[in-house]
Amino acid sequence: MSMPLPLPSFVLLLLWCIPVSTATLGPLVSTPAFYHLRLTTIEGMASYYHHSLEGRPMANGSRYRATRMTAASPTLTLNRTAVVCRQDRPLVCCSVLLTDRGPFVAGRVIDLSWAAAKKLCMLRSGIINVIIRVVPQ
Repeated sequence: MSMPLPLPSFVLLLLWCIPVSTATLGPLVSTPAFYHLRLTTIEGMASYYHHSLEGRPMANGSRYRATRMTAASPTLTLNRTAVVCRQDRPLVCCSVLLTDRGPFVAGRVIDLSWAAAKKLCMLRSGIINVIIRVVPQ
């Protein structure tokens, strides 16, 4: 099974600049190429996977690798790409592939791989507030 490639930075920036209201489907974008584009936005707490889970199977059938940009969500569709940004520093973002279910802790909306957590500068704190935007296929 082939894995989708991460999106280039300019595409992530374009998607991030599209106005979307929280936890709803956003307005249509006026440019013809993105006319039917709607983004789902979720706000909440993010945590990250421990290294002890390395190699364990994930919900989509792949194995967890700490160096890959992956994440787990209890509700979002698997094998979709999501852009995760810090709430306190909106320009600190990363693109992750949703590969697993979880976290199952009240108040948390996503579990990130170690690589994604490092990119979001959350290794020391362990938990941060994030904004998640799911990229349509």
